[in-house]
Amino acid sequence: MTSYASSYIVLAYDRRRHEPDLSPAIPLVTTRSAPVAAATGWPSVLLPSLVTVLGLGVPMLAFDLGQRVLATNDETRFPILARDILANGHWLLPEIGGVPHLNKPPGCAWLIAIVSWPFGAVTQWSAGLSALVAAIVLLVATVWIGQRLFGRDVATVGGLIAVTTYGVFLHARIPVPDVRLAAPMTLAMAAYLAVTIDGARRGIVLFYALVALAFWFKGPPGFVPIAIVLVDGLFDTGWAGCRRVLSIPGLAILVAAVAPWWLLAGSSGGAEFVDDVLITDLLMWYAPSGGWTWRHLTDPIGQALTALLPWALVLPVAFVWFVRRRGDRVESRRIRLLVVWVAVSFVLVAISSQQRLRYYLPLCAPASLLLAFWWTRAIASRWRLATPLVCSAVAVGLVVWNLSATSRSAAATDMVPVVEPLHVARVPIYALDAPEIVLSFYLERPVTGFQRWDDVARQLEHGREAFLVVADRQVASAPASLELRRVTPFRIQRRPYTLVAARGG
Repeated sequence: MTSYASSYIVLAYDRRRHEPDLSPAIPLVTTRSAPVAAATGWPSVLLPSLVTVLGLGVPMLAFDLGQRVLATNDETRFPILARDILANGHWLLPEIGGVPHLNKPPGCAWLIAIVSWPFGAVTQWSAGLSALVAAIVLLVATVWIGQRLFGRDVATVGGLIAVTTYGVFLHARIPVPDVRLAAPMTLAMAAYLAVTIDGARRGIVLFYALVALAFWFKGPPGFVPIAIVLVDGLFDTGWAGCRRVLSIPGLAILVAAVAPWWLLAGSSGGAEFVDDVLITDLLMWYAPSGGWTWRHLTDPIGQALTALLPWALVLPVAFVWFVRRRGDRVESRRIRLLVVWVAVSFVLVAISSQQRLRYYLPLCAPASLLLAFWWTRAIASRWRLATPLVCSAVAVGLVVWNLSATSRSAAATDMVPVVEPLHVARVPIYALDAPEIVLSFYLERPVTGFQRWDDVARQLEHGREAFLVVADRQVASAPASLELRRVTPFRIQRRPYTLVAARGG
């Protein structure tokens, strides 16, 4: 049998003829392991790609780190949990307002806490830094996969496309779990490649360990790589391909890693955990609300394409090229792996009842590599030389857009009027129809949220006093039993709120 290195050489792309070399090809799964250094020239081959991608990506992603106003409960939830970890040591079940947060595992809060610990506090800057770290890991994994599949050109272009997608650029500074989820999921697929390309059986154990890590960032969505490799194995060699990715040691590590959180959360939350997390958050998340409409078909496509902008604009051209293309069986097999990766990731999110752009971040790595393969194979060489310029122009456009958006967001939020009176307040602070976690983050003290006036009135029975942040649209419906004194108006993301001093009857 020819060595892997020599077989790799005969599969090299013949740039002079712009067609694949049809010399004897290697199988995707080798019969013996080949060292990564022999197959890829690590680190000499990979390093130039990483320098190019990170040289553009890190300054681009970090240029305004900490400047974004965290204006939603989703954005401030995990920074608040990280504060509780650092202040009270609640690493396994961090709390918000004294209540354990059971909806998601605490991996995102862990990362924010670890990154913030040297600075002594969780701030806008340190919360965003943890997202930047995850985005860099995602880019490194993307470059490595591109190198292992198709070589340096695809690795470099794929990394440049990934870092300039709207989804990665936007979420690389936002403390939500999704970019932290996408990073270990991409690493898990890299471990799977070590099994399928190099025949490194130990890689399958690493694959399951990385899936477990992904679980700790967002729960069951972290298991998506398992579905991807099972479908890929089924397309490859049928049930034998599925059995190839099953590993007793790997599954044991996965169960041992994820079971502690389920046990702790279940024992802490009891029936509430079953109702709110297992049924509402997990099962009902896939139950369509209001019947099927065209939006159930168009929303997933729109959100996924938005995450891949501006490169989504050339996807139709690339798609037609892939359909017409006739290549050697090894390249076709590797392209199919990326297509399966994109398709399974998309479908498992698309069938859910809730759609968010950030849910489609795991698509960025495989879609970028597919576009990079098309770009390096289908585009004339004189245009390929302009790749760094094209990606730099996209990066500049995203940065200019972000500066404008950040400026508008900062102008739309003004909480300064409420900071001073609430910092010195010695009474409880409540919020009615207002983002209580945002207020807790910036006021650095607990704020209890309510959705109805009746709940507020019960808290203020027998003459008790409190400060109340209330949406202006709710003020007119305040019950007569409450004594309210207007303190100051303010706004969060253009929505008007009023701080009132409230007293029960």
